[in-house]
Amino acid sequence: MAIGTIPQQFLHSVETFNKKDAFKYKTGGKYVDVSHQEAFDRVYHAALGLQALKLAKGDRVALLSENRLEWAISDLAILSASCINVPVYATLPANQIEYILRDSEARAIFVSNEEQLAKIQQIRGSLPMLQTIVSF
Repeated sequence: MAIGTIPQQFLHSVETFNKKDAFKYKTGGKYVDVSHQEAFDRVYHAALGLQALKLAKGDRVALLSENRLEWAISDLAILSASCINVPVYATLPANQIEYILRDSEARAIFVSNEEQLAKIQQIRGSLPMLQTIVSF
């Protein structure tokens, strides 16, 4: 069976494998398991949140984060809500992020931490399309 989209592939994996350790992340020097079901629940609720923000099919949602579990969850939520992910390197300075967000007309952005949030707050006034900031 051909599976057409990334969210469809994720759902297929959840239904087919339902692993207790589908994802792992490290905290306090130890690895923590995240099950398919927990990941699905997080993706589902984040996608509902995007829909509650009145984001529609094709709207751009930026993702400013280092590589981490929340990046994958946010990416899947953005795609599941039929939005377009605009990934932004976490190492970029605020002026380069501003260009990407303005050019893409991103309406929302996920940020990973206070450092990334500070970059967005620095340029927020010049981004009239940006309505929402979601912080991990």
